[in-house]
Amino acid sequence: MSELNYDVVLTDLQMPGGGGRAVLDALVRHHPETARVLHSSQLGSVDASQQQRAHAVLAKPASEFEIIAAIDSALLRVASELARRVG
Repeated sequence: MSELNYDVVLTDLQMPGGGGRAVLDALVRHHPETARVLHSSQLGSVDASQQQRAHAVLAKPASEFEIIAAIDSALLRVASELARRVG
């Protein structure tokens, strides 16, 4: 991720080779301007601090409309956070 810039990252909690929690933590630390969407069937096992690391949280399964709405919401939240920092 350090070589490319992403506007949005949509991650699950359970992924081969690593966990979504680590992805969220790395994004918060190194890429706070990237919108973070947590999309998982394991939301019951996520504590509040991990959910707060995401700009949007979406339970699986989700429709295309729900995914697009979550991405839009996350992007708006990031834009608002960046505007507060600058202003």
